[in-house]
Amino acid sequence: MTKTSSKPPALSSTHQTQKLAMAHGSKPQERAASGLARTAYLPIELAASISTVGAVGSARPGHEAYLRTAPHYDFQRYRQLVHEITLAFSGISKELIEMKERLHEECERPDLSEHIEKLQEKERHKLELAGTGCGSLVQRFYALHAERVEAYRLFEEGHEAYLRTAPHYDFQRYRQLVHEITLAFSGISKELIEMKERLHEECERPDLSEHIEKLQEKERHKLELTAKLQLAKQNVVDHPEDESGPELVQELRQKIIKTVEAISEILQDFKYDSEELA
Repeated sequence: MTKTSSKPPALSSTHQTQKLAMAHGSKPQERAASGLARTAYLPIELAASISTVGAVGSARPGHEAYLRTAPHYDFQRYRQLVHEITLAFSGISKELIEMKERLHEECERPDLSEHIEKLQEKERHKLELAGTGCGSLVQRFYALHAERVEAYRLFEEGHEAYLRTAPHYDFQRYRQLVHEITLAFSGISKELIEMKERLHEECERPDLSEHIEKLQEKERHKLELTAKLQLAKQNVVDHPEDESGPELVQELRQKIIKTVEAISEILQDFKYDSEELA
């Protein structure tokens, strides 16, 4: 008696279709045995289809590469990518629909069929969001945050350089720095406000919109504290005899640290809630 392997090999869709046709033309006992075999193969097929969805999802960098060709976009290459991805998604969806019906009718597993239906619904929603550019909004959000962090670094370095010019402060140069930093912060805030509205209205994600609102509030508070800290540090340089000066500097630094921690928590919440878009 030949021993059957407990781990059947993964079959292609064509091979599986041929196997099904042969089974329906065989004897009742053979059809029953074949039905059990198909039941065993289906989870393997499902896993393969889901893996293919993940592999196709890895093509996301293609859009990022397209954006990097701005302002002279390489539209021909991007259109070819969209065509290939559309064909891939179409083939995957078609196979999953057939699999869903087979699980329900042949394998008598409506529960698994229902799981596939829910999976398809989620994938359709994810594709719709990608089409509206919601994923790009999330990526831009992180880019804007990085720009703001860099602006703060330049602001701090510029102020330290300004303090080193005491007692004959180079105020003109520092005023120019403040002007440039103000423009940078203003541009970032304006874009984040627009992003907040788009996430709420176009992407139907009021939760992400709320995170940005909270972030903006904390960033405003951080900027106010930073301005107070710079004045306090200058006061220490100008009036070293004032013993309360260093204490105020330390107090403001602690407040900024707590504000940065609060900002980090908001960023973590945003990251967690936006995973399906990133």
